[in-house]
Amino acid sequence: RRRQRQMCIRDRGVISKQEFLNAQQQLHSTQQSLRNAQQQLQTAQKNLQIARTGATPELAGLATTQIRSKANGTVLDVPVKVGSQVIEANSFNAGTTICSIADLNSLIFQGTIDEAQAGKLKEGMNMNVLIGALQNKSFPGRVTMIAPKGKEENGTIKFPIEGDVFNKTQEYIRAGFSANGEIILSSQKNALLLDESLIQYEKVNGKDSPFVEVKQPDGKFKKVNVKLGASDGINVQILSGLTKDSEVKVWNPSDKDKEALKEKKK
Repeated sequence: RRRQRQMCIRDRGVISKQEFLNAQQQLHSTQQSLRNAQQQLQTAQKNLQIARTGATPELAGLATTQIRSKANGTVLDVPVKVGSQVIEANSFNAGTTICSIADLNSLIFQGTIDEAQAGKLKEGMNMNVLIGALQNKSFPGRVTMIAPKGKEENGTIKFPIEGDVFNKTQEYIRAGFSANGEIILSSQKNALLLDESLIQYEKVNGKDSPFVEVKQPDGKFKKVNVKLGASDGINVQILSGLTKDSEVKVWNPSDKDKEALKEKKK
């Protein structure tokens, strides 16, 4: 009102222009002081709200927000601490991981196989998973993934492999347990097995023909051709040429075999 009155007086020429400008400047200063006082009041009210509820009025709803998992499971890890700032996922940010949850009754086996085995395995094959921490207890499983590309590890090519583990007995299996996977490529009952390192080969008509040296009654060794069957990479099935009583010559003894021979001679 005072400003309006002064404007009317100025228009009538009662006060000078300088007096009008001084009054206008005083008005602006008073308005700014009012805004500052209002901001201080809001800050004081927020501080009071924080002291009472632990959150500002704007964040009062967020302070009581409940974050629920979309699936049942066991909490494995909580990477954030009380008071940490978190953000939700959006198109520009992956968001903050509040905790990791897993269903321990629906586990995944992860391992590696060498390139020689990769060509023999395929997805969907049954497997047995042996967990050392549970006294090598076996759990059935199924191969779900064999990586199309291998990775070099210690000079050899390894292919990552994954499989589902079926915990039918509801055994408590912790995430991160070490385990070995067994996949049966073929099975034979009452099969005659021989250490594959004892097999020797010779060229016959351009093909590798397997044979072993068998001890004869006179103590000498005789070359005997054998027919091979299934192999697990360590032992091989003998289809013909040997019997369970045959004594086969160790033609390339390992250090362990050499020690065993020394003990036998003693």
